[in-house]
Formats: sequence, C-alpha cells, structure tokens
Amino acid sequence: MDPVVIIGSGLAGYTVAKEWRAKDKETPLVIITEDDGDFYSKPQLSVAYAKQKSVDDLVMTPSQEMAKQLNATLHTMTVIEEMDTVEKTVTFNGQTLVYRDSVLAMGGQSRALSIQGDAVDEVVSVNSLMDYRAIPEWLVSKKKIAIMGAGLVGMELANDWGQIGRDIHVIDPGHYPLMNLLPATLGETLLDCFKKQ
Repeated sequence: MDPVVIIGSGLAGYTVAKEWRAKDKETPLVIITEDDGDFYSKPQLSVAYAKQKSVDDLVMTPSQEMAKQLNATLHTMTVIEEMDTVEKTVTFNGQTLVYRDSVLAMGGQSRALSIQGDAVDEVVSVNSLMDYRAIPEWLVSKKKIAIMGAGLVGMELANDWGQIGRDIHVIDPGHYPLMNLLPATLGETLLDCFKKQ
C-alpha cells in the first residue's frame, strides 16, 4: 500500500498527521523534514530567553516519540531532491518513494535579505528550534543587536534580549511596532515603552 507523505514536521505537519491517524490507522504514513523533527511550540522561541528556557525545555515531544505515537516513518535532516506530483513520487537521500497522497506543510520561511559587508556571517534568523539551538552561543559575545522587523517575533526578541542586558535597535519601515496588528494609539504607546526600556 502506497503511503501518505507529509513534508514538514512543524505544527501543521504534525497536526495533519494526528488527524489522519485518528481516521486511518492502517495506511503507511511517512513524514519528511529538514530539521530534527522534535515537536515544539514555535511561538515559544521568541520568549524563551525571558522565561529562561533551554532548547530541551522547549521540546514537547522528541521526534522518536512522535514517530511512535503516529505509527509513522520519520525521515529527519532530509532534503527533498525532487517531487513529481503527476507520477506521485518524491525523491530524497537518493531513493524515490511512490506515494498515494501528499501534504506540503513546510511552514513559513524567514524573508531572505540581500545583505553585503563584512558582518554577513553575523546575521541570524530565529525561525525554528534548530535556529534557536545556535542562538545562545551566538548571543554570548553580542552587546548591541539590530533586529530587522517590528512584528510580533521581532518585538518579543527585542523584549527578551533587552531584559538580559543587550542594547537593542529595532529597524522597521512602519511608524510603530506591530503596525499590522495594533491601532496607532496602542502602537505608539508600545513604542514609548520600548524606548524607555
């Protein structure tokens, strides 16, 4: 029996897998992910420092346990080489797998910036638990940090890293933080609070 293939092991991928398993216990299930497959709450990444949480604290269910709970074959640290939606095949690690149905649950990506200069290797993004794993070591030597974007995640990181003594500069084209989420009066009040901090 050809499997159902889910590409991505974030909240969307695992939620689809859980719902699928609730309805179908027999069809083979294959989950393919570029990261380590541990299940975690992505919103916790941007507030972890203020809550003094380690990477291990953020993992709600390790990948091996997720595979077991879902009766799934889980391929971690795996990049899709090719996908043919007509022939219903996916190729990875040099092997081609025929699937019955597929779900693309690859989540959001950080916006790629075209950056030049002598500090390009100092630019980091925090978009996954794997990104977060590298941050503590990176953060140790940083005294002044520029955060690109005054959205929810940018402002949560600004708050967290400001609380641990870093000099934070948030750069955004908007007139105030969370401009797409807040009315002007509230956004300007938030801006004043951050300026005081």
